[in-house]
Amino acid sequence: MKKISLKQILTCCAIWGSLIYPKHSQAVDVGDVFYSDGTFSSTITEDANKLPIGLVYWVGKGKDHGLIMSLKQPADMNYADAYKHCNNYEVLGTDPGSWRLPDFPELIMMGNEIWNGVKNNKFTILNDKLSKISIAQKLVNGNYVAYTQRSAGNYVDLSSGTISQNNTTSATSMHVRCVRSF
Repeated sequence: MKKISLKQILTCCAIWGSLIYPKHSQAVDVGDVFYSDGTFSSTITEDANKLPIGLVYWVGKGKDHGLIMSLKQPADMNYADAYKHCNNYEVLGTDPGSWRLPDFPELIMMGNEIWNGVKNNKFTILNDKLSKISIAQKLVNGNYVAYTQRSAGNYVDLSSGTISQNNTTSATSMHVRCVRSF
């Protein structure tokens, strides 16, 4: 009887697994469109099998993980309703619970930022891309609510990069944009 090594078994399982569950390894960049089939593209395609459902607004250094904003923006709402809305948000190709309200740092990365005296123009760049997707709604001027564990007091004006903390109540209505990680 021939012995099979653990290394041979693991190699076989890895090959078999890659055939059944292929990896979608592709470099992703800010402004790429996220589609209902789980793929990304720098160009916009709209057909019945490949609908845009999100826009990449931040990527990690290796461009293999990051954050996606929803293409839709609901009416302004208070913190409690925004939190509930994003946790229950679903769109073709995603399940409830895969989207959420962005936390404070994630929200800051969605808008204009100033770092060491240099300002980026991400708000305008993202809105230019959103304007080219027929079903998308652009980001608007004004305050967006951020997820916080203990209060509903953090918000960011994405167009100016102004950050405010603890200056609002749970009854105050603000803009909302749901996000998810990839």
